[in-house]
Amino acid sequence: MAKKINTDSDKAQARYDSYMNALTGLGGLADKSLRTKFLYAPILQDEVLTEMYLGDGFSKKIVTQVADDMTRNWITIPGDPSGKIIKEMARLKAQSKYNEALDWQRLYRGGLIHVGALDGGELDKPLVPEKVKEIAYMNVYSAMDVNMATTDFVTDVNSEYYNSIEIFKIRGENGVPFSVHRSRLLLFFGE
Repeated sequence: MAKKINTDSDKAQARYDSYMNALTGLGGLADKSLRTKFLYAPILQDEVLTEMYLGDGFSKKIVTQVADDMTRNWITIPGDPSGKIIKEMARLKAQSKYNEALDWQRLYRGGLIHVGALDGGELDKPLVPEKVKEIAYMNVYSAMDVNMATTDFVTDVNSEYYNSIEIFKIRGENGVPFSVHRSRLLLFFGE
């Protein structure tokens, strides 16, 4: 085996070519940016979020303030001079339902409103707007009430729902899950 010959270029050399400014302290001991570090922020479990929301007025205010501001002055519909649509929305309590869904969006990563549009079709089938006779109800669910698995995502690249969920599995009030097609839902995605 050949013996390696050490040259000056093989030796490790210290380099002192960093960017420093003696007047401002940049790069030196007074540089505050050197103490700024990314800290891992754990994602809180839903149970902890619920306890914070219910047990701490400040935490609840952080969640509800944005939704309250967004829904305080409710909508007007220019094409509805008689107010028929607004009256129907009042019957469905749409303003409070939107407010609740926005709260769940901020607290639990998302929420949804299941719109009970009666079109004669099954819940897990696409809504046919032309056949809707009435909207019977609006039910709000948080992300905690939605069961999702990777197998629920549409993998067909030709589908309009590609890489998202078409059929949502929702846990009802009695704990029994039911399936609802995406077209029958208003989705509120969180961060």
